[in-house]
Amino acid sequence: MITIIGIGSPVSGDEHGLHAVEQLAATATVQTGQPSPRWLPLERPGLNLLQAWQGADTVVLIDTLLNPQATRPVQRIELDELLQQATGLSSHDIGVAEALAMARVLGQLPPRLLIYGIAVADGKSASRDNWLQPLQQMLQDDLHAAISFSHR
Repeated sequence: MITIIGIGSPVSGDEHGLHAVEQLAATATVQTGQPSPRWLPLERPGLNLLQAWQGADTVVLIDTLLNPQATRPVQRIELDELLQQATGLSSHDIGVAEALAMARVLGQLPPRLLIYGIAVADGKSASRDNWLQPLQQMLQDDLHAAISFSHR
C-alpha cells in the first residue's frame, strides 16, 4: 500500500505539503489492479508521523522546503540528507527530520520512503502552477506509473 502524506501548517506559510496532497488526490488515477493510496494531509505531525504510515509499503512525504538557491520548484530529498538537519531530540520541538531520526532509531522506517520538498524562498509562497506538474511527474516516475495524474 502507498501512503502519501502532505505535511505543513496552514497558518505559517508552510502549507504547500497540505495543498499538494489535496491537488494530487484530485488529479490522480490509480493503475488498474492497484490499491488506492491513502492521502493524508497532516498539520505538524511530529511523532504521529510514525503512526500515520503504519502498514504502508511505500510512503511519500511532501513538505515545504525553504531554499532560496533552489533551481527547481520540487526537489527529491534523500533520507540521510534530511537526517543531517535533525537537531538533538527533544519532545518539545519534533519536526519531520527529528521524527524520521526517531523512526530510524526505533526501526520503524517504512520499507520505501520518498521525500519531496516544494521549494520556496524566504518563506514566500510558491505558486501551485510552478510546482504541481513537476511533482506529478516525479511521483509518476518514482512510483513506476502505479499512479498517473491529469493536468488541470
